[in-house]
Amino acid sequence: MAKKILIVTDDGGESYEILYARHRFLEAGYQPFIAATKRKLLNGRLTCYENVRLEVAQCGATWINKQSVVDGKIITAQTWESHPEFYRDIFKHLNQ
Repeated sequence: MAKKILIVTDDGGESYEILYARHRFLEAGYQPFIAATKRKLLNGRLTCYENVRLEVAQCGATWINKQSVVDGKIITAQTWESHPEFYRDIFKHLNQ
């Protein structure tokens, strides 16, 4: 039975970045699910595109200025430029 992965996005789940991530997880033997949401309540530490860090704070999270941030089982990244660090963190934690 494949391990399940939840990919949370706010762009409808149709961007190439999300579809690429889904493809890579399928290749690695995982079962990804895509959840598209417009607003959610957040806790903990995360990163995202710098221009929306105010919204992150308004939802209750602490914004960290790093390419990839790991907070428990939640791994976030800033942009497509963050892919190397983001995928490194993801596969490091999936293999634990």
